[in-house]
Amino acid sequence: HMLVVYTDVYLQKLWTVYEVASFLCLHANDRMTVIPVICPTILIMVLLLGWVRNVLTLIMDMYVDGMYVDGAVKLIMSFIVLRSLRQWAREKGAIDARLQNFTVRRCTCASEEDRPVVYRNIAALMRATLPDVDLTDDDNALDAFDNLVRADLPLALSSSFGKTVMPYKYIAAVMTSWDGPWLLDRLAGLHNGMPIMDAMRWALYYLPICFSILPLFIHAFGRISSCFLHLR
Repeated sequence: HMLVVYTDVYLQKLWTVYEVASFLCLHANDRMTVIPVICPTILIMVLLLGWVRNVLTLIMDMYVDGMYVDGAVKLIMSFIVLRSLRQWAREKGAIDARLQNFTVRRCTCASEEDRPVVYRNIAALMRATLPDVDLTDDDNALDAFDNLVRADLPLALSSSFGKTVMPYKYIAAVMTSWDGPWLLDRLAGLHNGMPIMDAMRWALYYLPICFSILPLFIHAFGRISSCFLHLR
């Protein structure tokens, strides 16, 4: 299994492109996990937003009607989440654009003396990977390598990113951190004689919110945030 910590320069460096394409030649796309450096940043920020929301709601609930406090905090957080998802959508769009226009000949190399060596290795790799294709000429082999990166790397990225704005397990983890404490707080009433049926009702109320309703909202926010990316 290969883990790629992706930055803007990853597809611009000759050696990193060579290593990822070599891996894809020998293994299936699902054996590679790609984590852009912006993704953990957004995830941590959203987790912190959930913590801030819970703290603010608890504090302000002592002075203002809890319903209005929770609604105002959710509105502010929705705006921040939309901004974060829009930034992530821009990043994904930039990655797609780089892949569509990728060519190994435009990659940079710290030592230009290494370039012929890497080119020869790439040509040999492509001849071994595609024995039925005439790749006796190194230029044809490099073109085949470009096509491989454009075709297979987006699939690996899609497998890592998920079909929505981000993998469901990440969204579910975030939603659990947001509303999980409220559910635990309600279930704590079991120690004070709260009926089991009341605890089950609270669980049936919160669990669908955490694992289906809120993830659907995040998915919808992601769709909205990916629209009109050319506008600032």
